[in-house]
Amino acid sequence: MPDKSAANWTADPKDITNLLAFFHSVRSRIGDGGNWDKTVLKEAEVHMAGLGEPVKGGPKIWTAIRNKWKDLHKLHEHFVQIKQKTFVGASGWNYSDELGFNVDDDNREAWGNFVKAHPQFRPFANRG
Repeated sequence: MPDKSAANWTADPKDITNLLAFFHSVRSRIGDGGNWDKTVLKEAEVHMAGLGEPVKGGPKIWTAIRNKWKDLHKLHEHFVQIKQKTFVGASGWNYSDELGFNVDDDNREAWGNFVKAHPQFRPFANRG
């Protein structure tokens, strides 16, 4: 059973937008490897708390923010691969910004197998 006090990043779509806007405002302070140090993460925690109570789940504390940043950073790296066609060509799937991977009835079973191995692509079955 999920921890009710854990940060929820999906209940309010503005949470990620607000976090990214904060990081953009302090982008000159990003560290090696595209990661933030603890000082910036704690500032992000204060920023997120200042926006009000979360819609669902616990507060966005610095560790939850660090984990979300790592997830977003990893997802970005995957999309860089997609744009360069290195991953998509090797996987056999095609991708477009409009239709995502364009999954339909003919390839739904293959898509299920593909996302078992690459779950980060699940949300992009039919949208870019």
